Order: sequence, then C-alpha cells, then structure tokens
Amino acid sequence: PIWSLVADPEDLWGGSDGLYANYMSDLERPLHLEYWEPGQPRVFSMNAGASIHGSVSRGYPQKSLALKFRTGYQESSVSHPFFGSEGPSDFSRLLLRNAGQDWCDAHARCGLVARIAGNMDVDLQSFRPSVVYLNGEFWGIHNIRERIDKFHPQTNYGENPDRLDLLELNGWIVHQGDYQAFFQMEDFVLGQDLT
Repeated sequence: PIWSLVADPEDLWGGSDGLYANYMSDLERPLHLEYWEPGQPRVFSMNAGASIHGSVSRGYPQKSLALKFRTGYQESSVSHPFFGSEGPSDFSRLLLRNAGQDWCDAHARCGLVARIAGNMDVDLQSFRPSVVYLNGEFWGIHNIRERIDKFHPQTNYGENPDRLDLLELNGWIVHQGDYQAFFQMEDFVLGQDLT
C-alpha cells in the first residue's frame, strides 16, 4: 500500500512549529492524506492530524508518525480493513511506524514477532508494511500499526474507552483512568498463599 501525506512545509520542518524540527515534542499538525491498496484506485482522501510517535526512535532520520482522525480535521475515524477482513476496520488512530529500534537493521522484526505470536491468546498490534510519500518525496517504508491507546479496546473488542485503565508500568504512567483496580489486584495477589 501507498500513503501520500501532504502538509505545509512549516508544519513539518519549521523551526518552532515543525514536527520534524521539534521531534521530541508532542506537537500535532494538520495534513492531507491519501491511501492506495496495490492494484486499486485511491481508497480514500481526507484531512487528519499527525504527530511524531515513539521514544528512542524519534532520534532517527525517519520518524514514526501517529495519524489522528477527529471531526475537527474532517472525520472522527477512517474505515478500511488495513489488516485484512478478519481485523478491525474502523480506526481513530493509526501509526506509520519507522520500525522502532529495528530501523537500522531488518526493519521487520517487531511486525514479524507479532505475526508469529498471532496464534497466542494475547493482544497484539496488527502490522503491515507500506510506502510513504511526504509532500511528494519518497519517505521510505513505514509499517502500518494499530496504536495502543484508549481507542484500541473499542476498535478491537467494542469496549467503552471511558471505562478503561490504560497503565504503563514502566515509569508508572497513567494514560487513561487510574491505578486503583491495579493496586487492588496487586494487594490480592501479594496477600495470597500461592503455594
């Protein structure tokens, strides 16, 4: 598949407002995106928001982008089965990932591990390689990934995102909800004789 992302150059590379110039920030900028499946006419054309995504990989020349669909841009979601007919087909967020720490190496390990683990009963991010053009220039291979955020359980399981505790135990970060139920579970487990 092919993505074409078009934005004001200042929104991408401008000194104080550009995503790529301020890649460690949480800036979000508007853009227009178009998407094609192999051998098909254009699937969709719409406005959306984008921000740089990732942690260590933000420092690489090729950045991961989080695509955000909101009614303020145009639509609150994009409907397309990016990961096949058996996966979800309505997304509030998508990632165009640079392969993370695998960027300088195979560029496919994270997605490959997710596919191998696909038969296990664990929650995984779907994965699909794609080609990205940014303002008409070839910007390399980016992996289309689901974003693990408050919308992920709604997209995949129909769960209400407002009833979710989304916690990052590495750093004790609360992305959604709170730690109350987690600490109750932890107290229960630690208080039991597991022999």
